[in-house]
Amino acid sequence: MKNKRFWKFALLLLVPLALYLGIMAIVEHNSWKLRTISLIHSPEPGRAQFSPDGRTLFCRDGGSDVYICDVKLRTARLSQIGYYRYFIENGKYVVSAGSSGIVIRSMPDEKLVTKVPKDFFPVGVLADGSTLIGRMDGKDRRNLFRWKWRSDHNPKFHVRLSQENDNFFYILADKATITDGTRFWNLATGKLRFKSPTEARVFDTSPRFITFLSPDRKTVQIWNYQTGKLHKKMSLTNPTLTTALSPDGTMLATENSSKILQVDVWDVKSGRLLRQLPIPSNTGMVWGIAFSPDNGTLAVSFTCAIYLWRIK
Repeated sequence: MKNKRFWKFALLLLVPLALYLGIMAIVEHNSWKLRTISLIHSPEPGRAQFSPDGRTLFCRDGGSDVYICDVKLRTARLSQIGYYRYFIENGKYVVSAGSSGIVIRSMPDEKLVTKVPKDFFPVGVLADGSTLIGRMDGKDRRNLFRWKWRSDHNPKFHVRLSQENDNFFYILADKATITDGTRFWNLATGKLRFKSPTEARVFDTSPRFITFLSPDRKTVQIWNYQTGKLHKKMSLTNPTLTTALSPDGTMLATENSSKILQVDVWDVKSGRLLRQLPIPSNTGMVWGIAFSPDNGTLAVSFTCAIYLWRIK
């Protein structure tokens, strides 16, 4: 009787354990699995960028063409939108520049919705997804203007920056910080929030962090641009030309072309190398790396192709 009870108790423990191990084995089998999107006419694709919903990947080639890639179907088509700048309203529309000027187009059909007001040069969008921020030609360059594209006829004054700037602006992923690459201003108050701590180049941003790549391409500094404090300094095994920080700030992907063309994925907290992802080609180079908004997919634009790894 005692033996029967023992085996019943053992089965109650073993069955859930077996199910757990089986599920984990399936997850591991499907994770980091390589998928490819062919870009037949693009020998030199540019920086890859996911739409906010993670379903679409934009990739500009060496010329003026833009590829729109369906991540799920793994298909790509040449776009007519010209040079894209950024998405608005969670990827339903895109702000782009072309022969007709700066316009807003719907996605994915690329239909022209409206033109941006004359002399207004937008550099980003606020957290509401529909208020564009930019400069006005002929106006003081310290002044920023806002334009609610669905309701405003003309841009309105937004904020005055605390320091003069002649460089190109862009709004960071938190939608509350604007930068010229070396200085970081609070987008609501115009006050200087943070200055670049080194001569290193700004490379990638997340909703809290920004990465700086050293001139020798072997050291990455990750700073919290909201607090102005160093988050992590990482020394790479090999020099890199391209990096990408995951949106949650936990992973860093770096291009490694020293011996075998591959992408290295690092754990930011420990500095440990998590994965080495070889590029399945013996010619060409990595042009861009990007994480999807949910941190679940890593995209690498390469000669004539985009490679996708599903992380989880």
